[in-house]
Amino acid sequence: MESFEFTHLWVLISLVGIPVLLILYFKNYKINTASLQVSVVRSDNFKRKKPGIFHLPVFLRCLGLSFFIIAIAGPVRKNGETVLDGRSKDIILCIDVSASMQYEDFKPNRLEASKALAEEFVRKRTGDELGVVIFSNTAYSLCPLTTDTAAVLGQLSGIATNLLDREGTDIGNGLAVAINRLKNSNAKTKIIVLLTDGVNTTNGPISPATAVDIAAGYHIKIYSLGIGSTREMEITIKTPYGLIRQTKKLEYDEQLLKQIAAGSSGQYFQAADNNALQNAYGNIDRLEKTEIVKKVHYSAANMSLPFVLAGFISILLDAILSYSVFRKFP
Repeated sequence: MESFEFTHLWVLISLVGIPVLLILYFKNYKINTASLQVSVVRSDNFKRKKPGIFHLPVFLRCLGLSFFIIAIAGPVRKNGETVLDGRSKDIILCIDVSASMQYEDFKPNRLEASKALAEEFVRKRTGDELGVVIFSNTAYSLCPLTTDTAAVLGQLSGIATNLLDREGTDIGNGLAVAINRLKNSNAKTKIIVLLTDGVNTTNGPISPATAVDIAAGYHIKIYSLGIGSTREMEITIKTPYGLIRQTKKLEYDEQLLKQIAAGSSGQYFQAADNNALQNAYGNIDRLEKTEIVKKVHYSAANMSLPFVLAGFISILLDAILSYSVFRKFP
């Protein structure tokens, strides 16, 4: 972004005098021409050779004077650079990748539906640092906090239930790894988006309640996003005799997810289907909207020299032409 300004804008008022000088010149020229007696032959020949350019030196003189006036006015070219400045937030997406996340009560399944909407959530976050933690009965920091949205999206797309041991869900361990990523953050707001079916099946060294207390101590809010319901549906089960389909009542620990959110000053959202999951992400995005301010930083370059040079060239041409081509003889 570029702009052109003058340090002493009032000096440009002097440019009004240039047309006045030209008017006075032509008025004086007509008077002198009417009273001056010259050879008819010489006058006709001169006019035939140089009809309109006889006044060129005068125009060059006025042009040079105009350039000098502009130079004195202090022309400055300002280059502006827009910088986004805002209150950034540090957000960890803590995603359950246990076997239950393959249930197909969401389309195409819980994990894929979660990934698609998590990617949409990430794209909307401008200026925030985001990271990804995955967990089942163990936990792993898949992507550290970064403002590189493309890197976060790349890690999200590669998430699958076979990345960790699929059997068991240790929510406390998943939260502990996410907290470890956020505890030293200097961000004003630190958030964990916990995405799970809410059933803690593994009693690890850190319980969900302990993890919540640690999060509260570091002023980390947890938004618990519960995927699933307690309805019955057909699922695929692996047995020694191969894969079989059977009807099972799904498990969903809503009480635990509410306690996790309440204990960390966060909120709980239930997502029983794809639309509810999308609304939950939308609510978190609205609740934690980052305030972005546009600032413009300028660098200025003085442009007087080009006008000074142009003024000298104009005056020089005036002098050369006045004492050569347009020289007046008595």
